Amino acid sequence: MIANVDCKSVKEMLKRFLNLALWVPISGVLLLAVATLFFGIIDFKPPDANAQATREYVGSAICSDCHVQASEHWAHTIHAKVFAGNPRTDLEATECEACHGPGSAHVENPSDLTNIISYTSLSKSPVPQQNAQ
Repeated sequence: MIANVDCKSVKEMLKRFLNLALWVPISGVLLLAVATLFFGIIDFKPPDANAQATREYVGSAICSDCHVQASEHWAHTIHAKVFAGNPRTDLEATECEACHGPGSAHVENPSDLTNIISYTSLSKSPVPQQNAQ
């Protein structure tokens, strides 16, 4: 025998379930974000200023030896033409290193992604460091 169920109560139960199904994942993400910030699950340490100070600029020709495809794509941009042809500062004249920082440590150890500022999903550069360059 089928029980006599009121349509309004079924709709109300469905509405409550959907609200719960929506807020549980959202609250979980928020809780994880708060825990990360307060308890240091993710290390947001600033870059080592002493290590940065010992690095030297190597020039875009050295960069393009390994980063051939990136150099070819870069060469045709207005950004590259301004940096190479009419830099406003000495830093812009370094081209690649104007944004990526001095490359000497990266040249010495290319597999250590902390030695150069990068802007990819594989980047080991903290966002504040990326924004400061």
